[in-house]
Amino acid sequence: MKTRKSMFKTIISMSFLAFLVIVIQSCVVEVPPEDPDPPTFSFRIIGDGFDHTFTQNTNFNSITLMLRVGVTYEFTFFGNDEGGMDHMGWYSVHSGSMVVDPSLHGEWNFSELTGSTSLEWHGSPNDPLSGSIITGTLTTQGNVVTNGTFRFTVEDYGGESGRSNNITEDLPVVFGAHTTRIRDN
Repeated sequence: MKTRKSMFKTIISMSFLAFLVIVIQSCVVEVPPEDPDPPTFSFRIIGDGFDHTFTQNTNFNSITLMLRVGVTYEFTFFGNDEGGMDHMGWYSVHSGSMVVDPSLHGEWNFSELTGSTSLEWHGSPNDPLSGSIITGTLTTQGNVVTNGTFRFTVEDYGGESGRSNNITEDLPVVFGAHTTRIRDN
């Protein structure tokens, strides 16, 4: 019974995310003359009894994400700017401690090198969108404790003036045989 209930929740969640992808991808905006407001982002990670959303307001300097090896986590990366999103990126340095499997669509690009991955989206100033969203899984692996970093970047057009607003945040990550949690530094 619990498995069926869990599967139903997963189906509902994925259906909702698919709906969000359609809505977000089709939200064409006009680039304003000036855009002083920076873009926003969220990165949600679920798995191993853990469910947390990081945003541009998270104090990344005071925390470390502790991920347990041998676990598959679901992630959702979302970015938004009412004046049009130019670029979104999630870059991870993990020394081979995880495998990322994104659900690619639209303008999303994925690259994987030994020990690092990048997931990027580029908007078009000729057809500006308010942002994008991507989902997928990441599976941790290995049998030694390793350190990594998740870097999140979002950048808007900055209005017609072209002075873009951007946010870049680094989240320290530790892969090991511990419970999944956020550790205060």
